[in-house]
Amino acid sequence: MAKNENVSVSVTTDSGNGLRFDSQKNANVNTVLGFWLSKLNRNDNKVWQRRAVPIMAYVGANGSGKTAMMVRDTLPSLKAGRTVYSTVPLYLGDELHPCYRPFTWNALLTATHADFLLDEVIGIASSRESSAMTAEVQARLNQLRKVDIVLRWSAPAWQRADKIIREVTQAVSECRGFLPDKSATKIKKGEEKDPSQLALWAPRRLFRISTYDTREFDEWTSGKKDRSEPDVREWYWGVGSEAFAAYRTLDEVQRLEMHDPTKCDTCGHKMRTEFCKGH
Repeated sequence: MAKNENVSVSVTTDSGNGLRFDSQKNANVNTVLGFWLSKLNRNDNKVWQRRAVPIMAYVGANGSGKTAMMVRDTLPSLKAGRTVYSTVPLYLGDELHPCYRPFTWNALLTATHADFLLDEVIGIASSRESSAMTAEVQARLNQLRKVDIVLRWSAPAWQRADKIIREVTQAVSECRGFLPDKSATKIKKGEEKDPSQLALWAPRRLFRISTYDTREFDEWTSGKKDRSEPDVREWYWGVGSEAFAAYRTLDEVQRLEMHDPTKCDTCGHKMRTEFCKGH
């Protein structure tokens, strides 16, 4: 076999988010590297190892792939027909996935046999608002096993999530993105682009996910991470993957106020209160 060959690299279309492209590129890459990258989307064993942890955090900077990895670990649930309540919309092709439901506090308190995805958890349960978390939500988070609820959440950093959520989280997956596609940010000579469609963030294509058991630590810190070996480590090629197709990276993430049992989840107005009239 020749040392270098033309390897066809397929790049998936998603004009809606401005980060994936319609094209078929021929790249001169080392044959071994091309073969290795083509296998990165197929290591389902790593997914099932992470899915064995019912409450998982995904942390990393913008563009590190934390949402993509969280969605990827949820794909088996969607394929099995399990309901998934999520703060980020989930898709099947061009339509919303039939198993997707928008997140509500009432769903978290009442649903059973479901997955919950809290993308950018600081939008609904920030560490700055810990004192505002109601006793009902705190009790529910401590009893998710009894109602067969799986919880996955993402944040830029471990400390940004509510302390109650951190205390029940069993593992953290640290995500990092590599190989930015700088061609996404370039404008060809003579080409005119709508300023709203101009991409300034070069999307990452290769991701590393390192999963650690947080139950070994009182508090998750980078220093403790550096002294520990991950329980699961995976390299993942995102281009053309199911995970990339299942969500839109530029979709707006739900932003909700802390749970208030006196307000309606749908309209936000105060609910009618019933008073005892005596017996």
